[in-house]
This record gives sequence, structure tokens and C-alpha cells, in this order.
Amino acid sequence: MVNLFIIGEAKCGTTFLWSALQRLPETIHAFNERERSGNLQTRMFARKEFHFFDGININKGLSWYNSLFKESDGIKIDASPSYLSNPFTPRLVHEYNSKAKIIVMVREPVERVVSHYNWLIKHRKVNETEESIESMIEFEFKNIDKLIKEKLTKPMYFWRGSESATFRKYSLVRRSRYINNIRNWQKYFKKSQILVVDSREIFKGDFSKVFNFLNVDPLENILELPHNKNKNPFKKNYNPPIAEYFEQSNLELKNEFGIEY
Repeated sequence: MVNLFIIGEAKCGTTFLWSALQRLPETIHAFNERERSGNLQTRMFARKEFHFFDGININKGLSWYNSLFKESDGIKIDASPSYLSNPFTPRLVHEYNSKAKIIVMVREPVERVVSHYNWLIKHRKVNETEESIESMIEFEFKNIDKLIKEKLTKPMYFWRGSESATFRKYSLVRRSRYINNIRNWQKYFKKSQILVVDSREIFKGDFSKVFNFLNVDPLENILELPHNKNKNPFKKNYNPPIAEYFEQSNLELKNEFGIEY
């Protein structure tokens, strides 16, 4: 049974954190059938994101999900960054393992929006000459809440059909208002089960809060691990005037978790 969920947010350092935790002796590595035939080095980092509780793989069943890990005690990690903003996922994860630990990675919100926008350009989901960050946010404010209420009424709908594609593309602000999404998880999990981590600490090599949360011995030479920083050749430095969209959520994040942006 998976007992640690790194639920996002995307573009906030989840891959770097997950890579570090794969080095822990307590971690049980996940791999699929094809990867089982490979050597240990190729298997260790075989699978980070399962996309089970956000709907994309949920129809494969729990037997498939649990089979991705070896049957032994230890830390079993699902690091799917789409989980944080999916309104159905907290309940589904709680029904699966009510004692699980949850880690949320956060980043300065405007930086996250820009990074996500660059990612969309890199993967040809957005043409920057046709859609700016501002125009995408305008579309988001006009349409996404209504879309969730009227169309995305089941977990799997967030990953199937045109409506799901629209949600994933036009959720730049929604996914950067971290506190709103964290509160959905607080409805199901105790405060002691949720750790919110400032990505600035992680990229400086400070994993102390994470190791204390997991009750494991610290690792050395963490900054030598691979991560996604500066790997996008399409990356551009945008400076959209959108900071005001996050003033209230940032204040609430600071008041509750002491993280200030």
C-alpha cells in the first residue's frame, strides 16, 4: 500500500524531491513489468507518477496499482503532481489509505505560472504567438469553475475528453493558489499528516523538514542529484502583471504554514 503521496504542485520541484527520496534505504522502488527485466540502476527511477487517483489509471484497479511495488515494508511513493488540484483525489486517497503522509511542494506563484506556461510551449500545447499568459488566465477565470461544476463531475473526467484537456491547459492560476487546494486535503487528513514545503529550501539542499516528517536519517550530497531546473530550451523570461491574483492565497499560506511569497 502506498503510504507517501507527493501531490504537487507541478513545476515546484516534485521531481527533485522524489529523486532524493529514491535514495533512502527505506524507499520501496516502483517499476512496471517491462522495467522489472532491467538492471537495478534502470529500475530505481523507473516510475514517479502513477496518475491513479486523478482518474487516468483508476479503471486499472487497486490490484494493478499495488502491484507496482515490491511486497515489503518501507516508504512507497506516488508523486503525481496533478493530485493537489483535483477535487476528487483527497477523498479517494483517504479511502485508500487514511494513514498516508502527504507532501505538498510550493513555489512563488507567478514563477510557477511562467514555468508552467513555458512547459506548455515546450510540449506544443500552446502557441505563444496566439495565446499569452494573460489571455490564458482570462479564459481560465471565465470558464474553468463552470467547467468543473457542470462537466468534470467524476474523477476520470479530469483526464478524458476535450473538457479535461481544457482544464489541464487553463488552470495556471488555480494550481498556483496553493492554500485553496491544500484545504481540500485538510478535510480528509490531519495536520500532522500534511507537510507543505517551500521549493526554495529543497533547491538549497535543505531537506530537514522532509526527513523529520518521514522520520528517516538525512542523506548527503543531495544537490548532486538530477532535477529539472533550466532544462527547457524553449524557456523564456516572461513577467506577466498577475501578482495581484495571488495576494489573498499567499497571505493565507503565510498565516497557516509560515511560507511567504
